[in-house]
Amino acid sequence: MAPYQTAVDRNGNDRYPPRGAPDGPTPQHVVERKDGKTGSGVLYVRALVVVVVGVDVRFFRNRSWERAIVNVGIVPVFAVFYLRFLKHP
Repeated sequence: MAPYQTAVDRNGNDRYPPRGAPDGPTPQHVVERKDGKTGSGVLYVRALVVVVVGVDVRFFRNRSWERAIVNVGIVPVFAVFYLRFLKHP
């Protein structure tokens, strides 16, 4: 006997799939892409965070307004670099 209860509906699908099996098709935004874009995007965002925090700690520790202005300036630089060099059509 199988480790889980088996029953088949009219279409031949299991009514009681094994535990942990997905209930339906996996959403496309959850599936990892095969071309490596998911990993490179995560690394790019991590690099952005490291640069922002590093600049904050190194140069603007007690200057909140200057820190905010520089942080707002760093993000568009990263965005332009991404759009110019890393985005694939």
